[in-house]
Amino acid sequence: LVIQKNSVFEGVVSEQGKFGEGIVYIDDFPIYIPNVIPDDKVEFKILKVEKRRAFGKMNRVLESSSDRVKVTCSVAEQCGGCQLQHQSVQSQAEFRSNLLKSRLSRYINNDLVEFLPIITNNSHWATRNKMQFAFAMVNNSLEIGLYAPRSHRVVGLDYCHVMSKKMNIVLDAVKDWHKTSEVPVFDESTGQGVLRHIALRFS
Repeated sequence: LVIQKNSVFEGVVSEQGKFGEGIVYIDDFPIYIPNVIPDDKVEFKILKVEKRRAFGKMNRVLESSSDRVKVTCSVAEQCGGCQLQHQSVQSQAEFRSNLLKSRLSRYINNDLVEFLPIITNNSHWATRNKMQFAFAMVNNSLEIGLYAPRSHRVVGLDYCHVMSKKMNIVLDAVKDWHKTSEVPVFDESTGQGVLRHIALRFS
């Protein structure tokens, strides 16, 4: 098969890359695809081809993995903050454990090490006590959110589920304040403006 940009293929995800993206092999050539997990059968489009690998975008899931779960956030697939919301917590823990073993194997003999299971939190949401967001003006309206993967495009959000309700209230207060404020938002294209990022901490 000829793998070139804009080609569309079907395949089954066999493993995950270090950032959690799914990997489909076509004639032993790896295609990296975000938002898919092992055992998903997907239709995908090729976005970029390199010498040793290619990158794709999932068009649709044809058959779901038993580890696939419904995402909570409406912008999870566009936002760069939660790459694995579509993967069950236990499956995420197994992925992270395997990633740790793989990374450590570069420096130590894993045969001599007993790896204990990764401990997961009883609550899977509102667990982060620090978040940093970016400001952007879109159609003359303020957006506060996270950058889309590999870009500086701000994905605006109404509610961030990984941080506490009180932190979300602060974010809403900033949006309300800006409606009557004359403080300009930073524009990357011109280098002008003041508001660029906001960091929130909760304890």
